[in-house]
This record gives sequence, structure tokens and C-alpha cells, in this order.
Amino acid sequence: GMQEVKDALFKNTEEAVKRGAFGAPTFFVEDEMFFGHDRLPLLESHLRGQL
Repeated sequence: GMQEVKDALFKNTEEAVKRGAFGAPTFFVEDEMFFGHDRLPLLESHLRGQL
């Protein structure tokens, strides 16, 4: 229900902050952090290199 969604959001937000996230969008691939829309091409390149 709704409480489970709220709990998951809180948990995920806490984890993101602990890992260094400070805004949105922030994406993590293992230990690598990508922040901002302008980093999406770098994220894509990183993911393609891991396939």
C-alpha cells in the first residue's frame, strides 16, 4: 500500500544521500555516480562499455 511506497522512498533517499547524491537526476552504477541531465551521454557510454 501507500505506506510501503513511502518507506521505500525514504530508504532510497537516505541511501542516495549517504552515497553522495545532492540533487536530481542522480544515477549510480556500482560505485560510479552520474549527476545531471548533461551526464546522461556519459552514463550511456559507461553502460555500453559494461555490456
